Amino acid sequence: MTASRKTGLRRAWWWVAASLTFLTFAGCASNVAHKQGLEMLNQGRLEDGLAQLEQASKEEPNNREFRIHFLNAQAQAINRLLAEAQQERQLGNFDGAELLYRRALKLDRGNAQSLAGLEAVEQSRRHSRMLAEIQTSVAMNDLTAAEQKLALVQQENPRNPEAIALRRKVDEMAM
Repeated sequence: MTASRKTGLRRAWWWVAASLTFLTFAGCASNVAHKQGLEMLNQGRLEDGLAQLEQASKEEPNNREFRIHFLNAQAQAINRLLAEAQQERQLGNFDGAELLYRRALKLDRGNAQSLAGLEAVEQSRRHSRMLAEIQTSVAMNDLTAAEQKLALVQQENPRNPEAIALRRKVDEMAM
């Protein structure tokens, strides 16, 4: 074997070794990101944990385990945020509900439930304002204004308990 051929083989082996070393460290980096992501999720740091799991999944696109962990964690986080948002809306904390729906939207930009939740929050805010106006109208014995506003609220949400109670009160006062 000639000297130039030996040098060429050494270079080739060096590149193979360097490539394998790089791939090993790249794989380690995605394993670290995956592990950190799971730990962050366990600590309740949803957005940070999901970002790490997504990074690991992108760094190793053929790793099904990483992809499944990311997608499952994302779905669980969105469902948790949606449930919390719904609860906040029902309690009348519209700002808190809106914030939670927006967090869910950041995790899944086109999430239909988050978009519908934001619309429901806006409707709840509008109904809350209208119900306060209805109570004022009832207190001032302006039953015509109360009737008109009640009709609007009950058209959008016939099962609104406060509107139902006000409807009874207005009906009793009209007799």
